Amino acid sequence: MRMHVPIRMSPAILLAVSLAACGGAAPSSSPSSPAAAPASSAAAASKPAAASAAASTSAGAAASAKPAGSAAGAASAKPAASGSDAAKPAASASTGGTAAAKPAASGQLSLSIAYPSLTGASTPLWMADRLGLFAKHGLKADVKLIEGNVSTNSLVAKEIDVMLQSPTSVIVGNVNGKLNMEYVFSPYNHSQFSMMAESAIKSPADLKGKNVGTDRPGTSVDFQTRMLLSMMKLQPTDVQLRQLGLSNVLVPALLSGQLQAATLSIPDSFKVEPKGYHALADTYSIPYSGAGAVILKSRFDELAPALTALMQGYQDGIKAFYDQPDMAKQIMQEYLKESDPEILQRTYDFFKTARFQDDLQVNREGLQSIIDFIADTTLPEARQTKPDDYIDDRLLKQLPKS
Repeated sequence: MRMHVPIRMSPAILLAVSLAACGGAAPSSSPSSPAAAPASSAAAASKPAAASAAASTSAGAAASAKPAGSAAGAASAKPAASGSDAAKPAASASTGGTAAAKPAASGQLSLSIAYPSLTGASTPLWMADRLGLFAKHGLKADVKLIEGNVSTNSLVAKEIDVMLQSPTSVIVGNVNGKLNMEYVFSPYNHSQFSMMAESAIKSPADLKGKNVGTDRPGTSVDFQTRMLLSMMKLQPTDVQLRQLGLSNVLVPALLSGQLQAATLSIPDSFKVEPKGYHALADTYSIPYSGAGAVILKSRFDELAPALTALMQGYQDGIKAFYDQPDMAKQIMQEYLKESDPEILQRTYDFFKTARFQDDLQVNREGLQSIIDFIADTTLPEARQTKPDDYIDDRLLKQLPKS
């Protein structure tokens, strides 16, 4: 039985979170437990959590979410002993907003980590979790899927310790909501979005007046949509922007004909190609800072030992992605719910070519470009900030060379 509990946000947090909701590829369905892992890795597996929470974008409906062990808005989906897809509820949701990071009973370090969407960019995280690479460095990692708007609220409430989040949300949250979030590392610094259009639209000029799917202002998808339009020499007013949400909404709307184009990330852009859709433009080559590890500035000292272990495990996960391609594709298949071998191979090849950030450094050039774009389009106050306002790389400087 699935239980739902309301998400209660203070007005200040609600304002910031509504603007800072994460973009990117959202789950087409909540990730129930993956298929049983190979014997060599099953013992270390920590399965993906499911997130059904979604922020209302029009009618002001209250957000709801499934309870998780430590973060409202997430549920751990663990396989039954037989490897069935039944999702087991986690412990009751936190009600006191207590910090999730604390030593386990054995003295082991622990962190609660939220990632915002189902995309191939999360594969090293999933691999590190599945293969026990965090545990190798003494870290008990509770890795779960929580959509970005909910994870931001949970981070502020100290119900999770770390969220992997795009700069758009962090910039808007800090500038608008004074949330005082910061990046401590970034595992991936490339854009992966395309403007996917129906076959009748042959050129950017054909897009004028058409319905284009995107997300709310201030989100990553909104940023990418505006960037793509700019690259095609179009203004947002040249098209009919439909702020529907993430890809779990955009893809069905595109395939049903409600939209003539939509901003999609990998692998969703690959999935719609066999249906006759094609990329008018992509942002693969723009300076970009990807979804990095975000914490509250006030918790840096408290979390530092566990964050160092998280970084080391993440670096091992990146190496495993390159060294174990079959395992990487198997894990992508389970988490992304994608069975097409061609799409899995293309997704793997894209991230292998684009490369993950082995040294985990945040891309300051990419972050500055996002600050500039946000200041020019939606939030002029962002111009008063600079990349170093959002980065604390003290732990990275002390990290042993891998």
